[in-house]
Amino acid sequence: MLRRLALAVAVLLTLVPAAHGANYLRLGFDDDRLKWMARPNADVAVQRELGAPFTRITIPWRRDDADPLSRAANWLAGSQLPHEPLSVVSCALRTAIREPADHEMERHVSVLFDRIEKTCPRLFRGQTAVTEPLGSGWSRNYPGLDARLEASAERVILHRYRAGIYLDLGRLGDWEREGAGAPAPCR
Repeated sequence: MLRRLALAVAVLLTLVPAAHGANYLRLGFDDDRLKWMARPNADVAVQRELGAPFTRITIPWRRDDADPLSRAANWLAGSQLPHEPLSVVSCALRTAIREPADHEMERHVSVLFDRIEKTCPRLFRGQTAVTEPLGSGWSRNYPGLDARLEASAERVILHRYRAGIYLDLGRLGDWEREGAGAPAPCR
């Protein structure tokens, strides 16, 4: 009986697909010592050498605190716990010289993103953001909407990441014509 069970478990384990890992290394710290270091360059240099794109410092949430203000805030917040872990990400910055063509493309995409925001007021609720590079494309992050506007491979998508929704807003080239018809998600 035990042999049959072991054989069944072995067969099941061979049928389970393997997990896929990230294509880069993530380093996490369970303390915030980097926050207190005057010059964390040595730690950051080691992380870069290992290929880490960022440093994550997790700060634990404590509902009850000693001071009256925290107790009042916790009381007002109610008993609902956050549905996701809270963390802070700190990125090491370095200066980079940008090409003039890159500046021009950012300006061009910013004009188109502005046009999209104005054409789709129900989606963006009057919010605007800074245009940033995103891989080979461009993006704008809207923390108040839990969304990111992405332009990549000539497509424009509004990614409502907390809801897991992708709204196709058409081709980037279609937004170059002022007064062009709004796509369905904007109506």
